[in-house]
Amino acid sequence: MMASIRTDLKLTNNTPLNIARIWVNETDNYDWDGGSRPDHNFQNVNLGSYASRAEREELNYWASSAWYRLHIEFQNGDTISFRNDQYDARHDHKREIGLDGASADKYLATQISGDDWNKITISLRMPTNGWMDKIAGDRKLFELNIPGTHDTCALYGGDLAICQTQTLREQLDSGIRFVDIRCRHIENRFAIHHGIMYQHLMFGGGVRDVCLKFLEDHPRETIIMSVKHEYDDADNTRSFEDTFRWYLEGNESMWYLDETFPSLDEVRGKIVLLRRFKANTTLGIDATAWKDNATFSIVNTHEKLCIQDEYKVPTVFHIGRKWDRVKSLLEQAQEEKVNEWYLNFTSGTSAGAYPYTVAEGSPGIEGLNSHLYSYLDQLATKRIGTIIMDFPNKPIPSLVERIIASNKFSF
Repeated sequence: MMASIRTDLKLTNNTPLNIARIWVNETDNYDWDGGSRPDHNFQNVNLGSYASRAEREELNYWASSAWYRLHIEFQNGDTISFRNDQYDARHDHKREIGLDGASADKYLATQISGDDWNKITISLRMPTNGWMDKIAGDRKLFELNIPGTHDTCALYGGDLAICQTQTLREQLDSGIRFVDIRCRHIENRFAIHHGIMYQHLMFGGGVRDVCLKFLEDHPRETIIMSVKHEYDDADNTRSFEDTFRWYLEGNESMWYLDETFPSLDEVRGKIVLLRRFKANTTLGIDATAWKDNATFSIVNTHEKLCIQDEYKVPTVFHIGRKWDRVKSLLEQAQEEKVNEWYLNFTSGTSAGAYPYTVAEGSPGIEGLNSHLYSYLDQLATKRIGTIIMDFPNKPIPSLVERIIASNKFSF
């Protein structure tokens, strides 16, 4: 035997389909040491739905790469393959892997590597603009894993204010289904703000109509919209509630305004209001008891909102502490208690840690989006709740798809 390096390869089938056969080719004998290699230990094996297989792979110490091609045939006849370098186990990677084969467009392959492990997960690739179509309609929204954005329309105002790079419609098309809308009440209208910063957008044409058009195009989807009273009022002759109801005129049937958590079928084609402003009568799910920079619960009758929104991240060295808060609520959500809706904000900011730094990280410090991407790899279809993010398309474009793929789909 040659001098070797011990690595491990783990393949996870994160789909409801059994893998009938796996086989491997396109290996080079020089790259491997002994019989611990994928064309031996992944050759002609099968893998059940939501199951994993891990094998030791010995690399030739003197080689600089160890390429192989892995083929997968599912029980329904779908076939895919991908080419990968097992030497990736020696380096940190979090990325999507390109697929080949007749069914490549139906599946998502993601890779997490480092510490001598190479972990590859195969998931169903649902249409991001219509992923709710394949979820059973009797399931409650709190049972779903829903990707969302914090300060959804914050595209302007400098590094402290900007939280997104995509427009509202681009986010909805990418799979986002929880939107966080901040409204300044001015001249009996709603201007979209992030704190003091106007976002060059008004609620009617820039938010409401965009959401309604999306739902017209995709009537089996739903959008959860958190509406918060933001910044200072100016020159109004009516209450915030009255102006919101004015925006509903003529399109009330497109909104879910009850205070109880709905099933998906109840709200397909509708906007579900999560209300963070005062109202004199029932108007959506009441979240007015929101606490500042805290992890807390809001109990309404027999239902509970469980929220982590600890947004103050003093410096980049506190990003790990923020992740601990996020992870704690992710773990609570997996207990799958009835009538508890988990809203988990990965966003954070300060003059010492801008939103993009908290989301994407900085040299030597892993950002929240990367932490979340790694965490999803071990979950299969466990409930994690609604995840509300800054810059969810960075630094890993497939993060939203991984959250979507963690749901239980019906076929």
